[in-house]
Amino acid sequence: MPPLLYFETVTLERVFDVHRWRAIRYCPPMTYFSFECAGKRRFSVPVLGWPSIEPGTRLTAALRKAGNWQTLVGWVNHSNGEIVLPDTTKAQGTIVMYIPVMLMCWISAFVVDDAKWRMGSVVAALLLGAIVILAYRNLRKTKAYIREITRLAVPQSPADSP
Repeated sequence: MPPLLYFETVTLERVFDVHRWRAIRYCPPMTYFSFECAGKRRFSVPVLGWPSIEPGTRLTAALRKAGNWQTLVGWVNHSNGEIVLPDTTKAQGTIVMYIPVMLMCWISAFVVDDAKWRMGSVVAALLLGAIVILAYRNLRKTKAYIREITRLAVPQSPADSP
């Protein structure tokens, strides 16, 4: 089984093209930046929020795919201790909003006598249930990412290492 996240520690030698975007209705604040390290350039790397990104910063990044910075999930900034974590509010909001609607669909399927209404209610309830299940799985995966990144951020004492 492949690992949950791949970790890569880099020192940003040069940072350029930093674009910070404010939060809009359905998107949290984002930063897109490009950097150079060890002779390689990475362009338009997306990161959640407005973290500090400066030349000389040492980061341990959590990537969903090894070496692919477009799959950046979060990081630990060793220079200032800042931790960037993924956002869980969208999945939590989906679960909180859709469960009551799904329950209302199930209830209406048993209360209303019209056959077409019952069929529509059952289909709607099943679709909403699938959306809730997918949002829950996404939330669990995101929380696992958060656990991995925060585990990485905890300083290890020399006595803990083998």
